[in-house]
Amino acid sequence: MSAFASAGKFDETSIALALMCDVPIGLTERMMAQERSEEIILMARASDFSWNTAKAILALQVEAKAGSVHELDRHRETFVNLKPDTARKAIKFFRLREQVALQTLEETDSSD
Repeated sequence: MSAFASAGKFDETSIALALMCDVPIGLTERMMAQERSEEIILMARASDFSWNTAKAILALQVEAKAGSVHELDRHRETFVNLKPDTARKAIKFFRLREQVALQTLEETDSSD
């Protein structure tokens, strides 16, 4: 994971993160492209990544959104203070939210 992120491989990092967290790839791609980094921190913590790996992923996200590398230092405290179990519960919520959205879409399509 760290090698993908450090090499600037956005797609590979997004796919690997999705697989490790068992969430849709589209979800991780959206998270990587958005302004906020909290979801990436949650996914990294839920996957038991080291801070160095999380920082490499966050640096890739910062690059993708044309942000400042100085943001990374602020995220370290959040990462360290976040308990992995809490992060895993949040990821479970992401999975459920995506499943509900998919079911709603399927129901809408089938009623047409």
